[in-house]
Amino acid sequence: VDDVQNWLINLDQKFCDLTHIFRQQEIDGQALLLLQEDHLAHQMGLKLGPVLKISAALKMLQAGSIVLL
Repeated sequence: VDDVQNWLINLDQKFCDLTHIFRQQEIDGQALLLLQEDHLAHQMGLKLGPVLKISAALKMLQAGSIVLL
């Protein structure tokens, strides 16, 4: 869970405000790789901008283009 929070903050410093949502939802590295835009928008209640940015980064992460820190 801490790794996911660090990953979010590394994506965009503004996402620091979102880390508590990921912690509440118990999103760890394995769960992060399974997240879809629908989860981010509807279940987690994120706004469209962060959903799009996080989704794009997740696609790269899922493709193995980047490493979860």
